[in-house]
Amino acid sequence: MSKYCLLTNDVETHSIWFNTLRDETGVKVLEEGMPLLLEIYKKFNIKSTFYFVGDMAEKFPDVVKMILPFGHEVASHGWTHEVDQAFDVLSFEQQKEHLMRSKNILEDISKQKVVSFRAPALRVNQHTPRALIETGFESDSSVASQRFDAFLSFGGLKKLNWLRAPRLPYQTAADNLFKKEMVR
Repeated sequence: MSKYCLLTNDVETHSIWFNTLRDETGVKVLEEGMPLLLEIYKKFNIKSTFYFVGDMAEKFPDVVKMILPFGHEVASHGWTHEVDQAFDVLSFEQQKEHLMRSKNILEDISKQKVVSFRAPALRVNQHTPRALIETGFESDSSVASQRFDAFLSFGGLKKLNWLRAPRLPYQTAADNLFKKEMVR
């Protein structure tokens, strides 16, 4: 049996140091962080999924373009990482708008179909599964069933659902990202 490890990366302008969104962080990602990370991945022959926030990709399209020669997947991390625009507070129509806006800019930059999604701060609600389906996404990585820091971040109480989510990849129910779809 071969061993594997799934690595993913959220690419955004959120600065942990300043606890805010900053264009300066985007510049650091472009000039320092991404080149260093890609060098490490190349050295160890690692392929990864990069979840890009759409507004950052629009400001720094070269960050998206950097990963393309290495065969990494371009994925959506929503349109913005603004706390008041998180998916758990957006309506169904607002989620679809954010998803399409992000998908369109990422596909325009990468010339690849974007089918994977992870919500900013992993915040989702009952509308998210249907919004993902209707905008053409095929996978979601917003449920982190093995993470224990959920309660330390925005939307923490809603993330209690993580504790009941399956531990291995699963086909989600159309109305609940935390539940496995029942096969009939």
